[in-house]
Amino acid sequence: MAEVQLQNNITRSILHAAKAKQYAVGAYNCYNTDGIMAVIRAAEAKKSPAVIQLFPWTLHFQGPEFVRYVERAAHAAPVPIAVHLDHCINPADIALALTMPFDSIMIDGSTLDESANVEICAGSEDVYGDFLAPSFGNIHGGYGPSGPEKSWNTDLLSKIASTIEQPLVLHGTHPVSDQHFRKAIDCGVAKINVNRAVRDEYTKFVAENAGKLELTVLKVQAVDIYTKSI
Repeated sequence: MAEVQLQNNITRSILHAAKAKQYAVGAYNCYNTDGIMAVIRAAEAKKSPAVIQLFPWTLHFQGPEFVRYVERAAHAAPVPIAVHLDHCINPADIALALTMPFDSIMIDGSTLDESANVEICAGSEDVYGDFLAPSFGNIHGGYGPSGPEKSWNTDLLSKIASTIEQPLVLHGTHPVSDQHFRKAIDCGVAKINVNRAVRDEYTKFVAENAGKLELTVLKVQAVDIYTKSI
């Protein structure tokens, strides 16, 4: 039964198709309904698969009913859209997430020592390690004036891709050029995590217009901007 569930898993299906055909799928961190609608509308417009990503913060702040809303909205779309929990560090949060309708969970072992991190990334009978987010010089929070070209070790990324069967995930994409995204895909990346790169224009619009526009108008225009960014 577990093997059947794994084969039918939407995140797995999306990423393994991307790996097989050498393209990458956008995975977008969302914090509210505006982000959820924007990802779904953008995916529908482009007839493209996508991944909606939530953080453990959502489990506690917005709760399980919000997660269920996201899952229903994503799976009702005419294109494949998975719902993924990103950067789950706390074991209690992992246990909580397993009671909710996530398609996949990223177990983040970056705070562990190296041996424990390797062990948890390898998976077990209870945890299927079906894709991997490696560290190859990519960082969160911006690369500074030198940019990712001074940080990324793409030779290492290619070596990892040739060594394992799992699709690779790219973290740390702000700011990254189209050229570097393509290079990452050439090196085996099948999932590209995006946050600020598609959220900044939306955030700027809301900050500049909150209180000036009727809330309904603000929401419609903000989601449209967010959708276009994605």
